[in-house]
Amino acid sequence: MARAYVAEHPRLAEVLAHADRVSGSTGVQLADSVFLHKAVLRLRPTTVLECGTGRSTFVLAQAMAEAAQPGTRPRLVSMEHDRAWFEAALRAFPKDEFPFVEIVHSPQALHGYSFVRGTVYSSVPTAPYDLVFVDGPGQEMSSVHPHTMCNLDFIRLVEQSDRPVRAIIDNRKHTVLAYTVILGRAKVRFFPGGRGQGSLGIVAPVTRKDLLLADKMAMRKTLFPEFVRIGGDTPLAFLEG
Repeated sequence: MARAYVAEHPRLAEVLAHADRVSGSTGVQLADSVFLHKAVLRLRPTTVLECGTGRSTFVLAQAMAEAAQPGTRPRLVSMEHDRAWFEAALRAFPKDEFPFVEIVHSPQALHGYSFVRGTVYSSVPTAPYDLVFVDGPGQEMSSVHPHTMCNLDFIRLVEQSDRPVRAIIDNRKHTVLAYTVILGRAKVRFFPGGRGQGSLGIVAPVTRKDLLLADKMAMRKTLFPEFVRIGGDTPLAFLEG
């Protein structure tokens, strides 16, 4: 199915072949590349933030070039925390073909939103992003923080956004769960892989008004009953086990 789609889109096929030759990245699965291409063609985002440079950068760039509306200037900002990988990506990426792509190096940092803590890039260019693709940075900070963490770059962006922004998450279940806690089940879904599709998390259009943890009453009415079992035995009986 994915291969048939690529065969029907020769420019995408050329870009994927070029990425395979020069990037050294296994990157996202072919099915995920096809999904990204389809999503950009359907949504026609003008400004995209990519968390994690790789094969997907080539796919997003090609799709944005195809989807660009007359009179608009597309912009793809691709973030990478690993210095060596960043430098390799700069050498490999066809900048002349896609001049609207910025590959940016930025170290990892920690960011907290309410009680949720996760990784972010230290410095991300400010822009009116329409779509965020989350496939980086690494899910562990260091030996000091050895546990798998979520990524909060999208949430940090939403905290400041009055315009709707969407997200695609490449099979990062901790991140999908964190976004569900922060935004609610109505805005976040996880789609398991199968039938030629990789596992993806999707966030519907949201603004900072959709951040449930910022509103105690909204959190109490929506998230709390979904995640916390309420009542039953007496408190003392339950404490006794």
